[in-house]
Amino acid sequence: MANHRFNAAAFGMIVAFGMAACAAAEDWPQFLGPQSDGVVHDAKGLARAWPPTGPKILWQQPVGEGYGGAAIYGDSVLLLDRVDDEGDSLRRFNLADGNEVWHYSYAAPGKIDHNGGRSTPATDGNMAFSIGPHGQISAVKFSDGSLVWKKNLLADWGANSPQWGVSTSPLLYGDFVIVMPWGRKAVLVAYEKATGKVAWATPNLKGVEEEYESPILMKFDGRDIVLALGMQGYLIGVDAKTGAQLFEHLVYSKSGNGWWDIPSPLPIGDGRIFFTNGYGRGAVMLKLARLTDEEKLRPENHGRQYTVTQLWANKNMGSKCAQALLYDGYIYGNSSDVGGGLRCITLDGQIKWDSKVGFDLGNLIIADGLIYIVQGGDGKLCMAEASPDGYKELARAPILATPEPWAPLAFKDGKLVVRDMHKIYCLDVTAAGNGAAGQ
Repeated sequence: MANHRFNAAAFGMIVAFGMAACAAAEDWPQFLGPQSDGVVHDAKGLARAWPPTGPKILWQQPVGEGYGGAAIYGDSVLLLDRVDDEGDSLRRFNLADGNEVWHYSYAAPGKIDHNGGRSTPATDGNMAFSIGPHGQISAVKFSDGSLVWKKNLLADWGANSPQWGVSTSPLLYGDFVIVMPWGRKAVLVAYEKATGKVAWATPNLKGVEEEYESPILMKFDGRDIVLALGMQGYLIGVDAKTGAQLFEHLVYSKSGNGWWDIPSPLPIGDGRIFFTNGYGRGAVMLKLARLTDEEKLRPENHGRQYTVTQLWANKNMGSKCAQALLYDGYIYGNSSDVGGGLRCITLDGQIKWDSKVGFDLGNLIIADGLIYIVQGGDGKLCMAEASPDGYKELARAPILATPEPWAPLAFKDGKLVVRDMHKIYCLDVTAAGNGAAGQ
């Protein structure tokens, strides 16, 4: 009988632990978060108003220059910054108080136009990965920052550095960390996380070069597909497990006024992929469809699995730098390149509203029905409703310093992490932390 009581108690503890685990806040372990979509899916109870000084600043720490965002895992924040023109540092901070746990630094001399790190680190809680602006790939232990293996995105794969430095971020997938060199030897490469051994590499059949996007994971037709966008809007999709190329497409016509692609692809669902860019490119929606068995046998398809159709293209959204986000069936983006501000458009490309207030090149994130967007010119943090009914700004406050506070934002458990060129900040954006604002 005692044995039965013990087992029941143990079972109760297991159930309680499982419920606690399910209730834990979602990590933000890589660029654009756990689902690579820039949306927080578990946020609740956030403030709908702030005092004039803005949300409560829990902590702030000085860092080197950079445009890359933070990753958050467990009780820690990871950030890659650049120390003058001499090297890079991957830093781990405590999420609760901002104290630095460790940093891994390495020499990487050389000047960069708009100096600073560009990419967002990635971690699974065992290893942490970063890509420096000169292409250094570092894999360190999450526990203490000690180096496990290193590679170089440019030298190892025959790639040329973009004008403003390497900006692509690593993508986690199972036991792999996937990077995107767009070099002569490969477009995409999957390394084994633990060893750095190459699991697969996708050939660069067209000799396309790298720009500033990151690889994005898309689910379609029962597959996990990695989207890779290169120079002049050349898109390929590969099987995330094998690296086999599944399709290719030229997203933008050559009538655009520039050569630089910065925002990454945005999967919409049902095989659709949204693109926006600056320099006169505007917005494009594509759709994948499975090739028939007969079409797969045609020589021009070379084993491809999908065909790509353009559903529409217009200038109703043009984001030069910031990633556009999908939320509740609408697309929100910083449409600075086409004379707009924060803009909401439908999935068929029609404008629902425009803020008529510009945000320069500031980035955005969505949580609990709220858009947090940085004014990339003056560093103010703005909060607006994520609703197609109209632009409704709820708060605006000076937080970041100029110049160029353009980095992506990160979020976990009511804490919003932002950075400018010299500091990283952790903000409490909950209602409870801001005097129950908005309740």
